[in-house]
This record gives sequence, C-alpha cells and structure tokens, in this order.
Amino acid sequence: MTMLMSALPMEDTQYPWGSLGKVGPSREDISVVTDDLTKKLGEVKDELLSEITALREEIQRLQRDIVHLRRSETSGFDERSVTSFLSLDDLNIADEPRPEVVPLSENPDVRVVADGFTAPPPKPRSIKQRKVKRKRKKRKVVLPNPYEDLSDDSIAFEVYTNILHHLDERGPVMNNNLKRVGVVPEGAVITKGAKAGLKELVTNDDRLRFYQVDKIRGFYYIEDGRDPQDIYDEDIAKS
Repeated sequence: MTMLMSALPMEDTQYPWGSLGKVGPSREDISVVTDDLTKKLGEVKDELLSEITALREEIQRLQRDIVHLRRSETSGFDERSVTSFLSLDDLNIADEPRPEVVPLSENPDVRVVADGFTAPPPKPRSIKQRKVKRKRKKRKVVLPNPYEDLSDDSIAFEVYTNILHHLDERGPVMNNNLKRVGVVPEGAVITKGAKAGLKELVTNDDRLRFYQVDKIRGFYYIEDGRDPQDIYDEDIAKS
C-alpha cells in the first residue's frame, strides 16, 4: 500500500483538505464579473442616450409643428413669406422700427397736381424725314439662265468639262463653290436630269472622282493615290 501511494505524482493528487481556509470566489472571478457588468452598463447608457436624443428631436419637431399651426390660424399668415415659418431671430434680422412715411401732400419738395394735363401733339415729320426712315427693300436681281436653251446632256457635259479644266489648273473644288469659282456661270440652272448626267460622266471617268464629305457637301478631285479625306484636309480645309 505504501509503494502504490509513492508512485503517484504529488501535483496530480487532490486531497479533501485542500480547500480548507478558502472563503467565497477568487479575485480573478470577481474581476471577470466586474468587467462584464461594466460593459453591460456602458451599453445600456449608450442606448439611453440615443433614446433621449431621439425624444429631444421629436419634441423639437412637435414644437415647430405647433408654432406653424398657430401661425397658420392667424389672419396674417402667408405661406409664401419666410417669416411665416421662421422668426426674425432665426433669420438674424433686427426688429427695427419702420421709418415714418410722410404723405406726398405734406412733403414740401413734392408738388401735387390736382388737375390733369394734356401732352402736346407730336410734330408732323417732313416728307424728307419719312423717306430717310423708310427702308427700301432691295430687289433681287434675276440673271438670265445661260443654260436655258441647252438639253440636259449638253448642260452635264459642259459642267463636266469645266470641272476637269478647273482641277487641272487649281485642284479640288467643292460642289457648293462651283458658281463662285466660275465652273458654273452665274444665273445658270442645272436641272435634275443634268445632275444625273453629270454623275454618270464622273462615274465613267478613270481619273475624276467625287467624294461626299457630309450629307450636303462634297468635292471633285483627280485620283492621285491619296485617301479622299486626306485630300480634303490638306488641299481644301486648310485653304
């Protein structure tokens, strides 16, 4: 029996008299409980402060609603006026007395005319003044159409040859500048049939080309290996 007891380690042996002299929980247990209580009290405090803040805002809103209701019941309430919703103190405006208004009849610097008056009639203008002020409309001069007696094919061929001559001497030309540069004479009217014939002549030409820049504008040019947009940017847009 003695040999068995000596073989057991001392630290693993629990004696029934080991708890003698201990009263209540340990300091570590008390510290843990205290920390938990402090944490819970802090959470309760935060919730109470949040509720108090919300109640305070609700009370202020109710007070504003009561003030607005009382003002709306008065005869001087105007919903378009800011003073109906905010006091002068809220607007930082001093309540100064209004200046005394003196009637015009009592103001020595103002002369009150009891009777009416008639303005003098306007002076009649002379015939020369009327002619100066009268705007003369400029009459639009209609030039004779040099293509009036030509057929559509003849008109198309003449414009086609004039375009080639212009391209050889001056380079690409915009379609809306044909009259300005003299390719088409002033007053000339190019019919729909002549335009169709000109388009066919340009299409069948080996060198002459037409490039559409946008929905309205385009230009005629001689094929030289460059991209049409480069020709427009270098030869037309910069000129």
